[in-house]
Amino acid sequence: MKSKPALKKVLKDVGPLLHAFRLWLQQQCCEELLLFFEAVNLFRTVPKQQKGACFNEIYEKFLRPGCDFELNLSSDQLREISKVSKEDCPSVDIFMEMQHSVYVDLQNECFPKFLSSESFQSWSVSEDQLCLQTRKREKLEDFFWEKIP
Repeated sequence: MKSKPALKKVLKDVGPLLHAFRLWLQQQCCEELLLFFEAVNLFRTVPKQQKGACFNEIYEKFLRPGCDFELNLSSDQLREISKVSKEDCPSVDIFMEMQHSVYVDLQNECFPKFLSSESFQSWSVSEDQLCLQTRKREKLEDFFWEKIP
């Protein structure tokens, strides 16, 4: 039996499993968790002079009351963020606690349900078939000593 993937590995990969997880989250109406997680990862990498604009994008998309992808955050977290939004250059760590709680939600709530979903099962079967085709192709290439287009 094939082992199930870990969320951490899926989030680092930009492959078909992450895409399948994203589509499943959309169907469950909780895509904002993954989008926020990815946005914060991007925020950490932008140059200092762009942090303010990136912070505002994240705030407007995920944190402003009534926005399209509003996260369910504690009142303490929202209060803390509203203070920071007035600063010119927010710290890289400003979203750390929120990202951690989103990751915990993904890890404990969403990902286990995804792994038992039909979406994951169909991805897993197609992945197995692809691996089998690849192994067959490699055997043929070894036999003929050349690449098969």
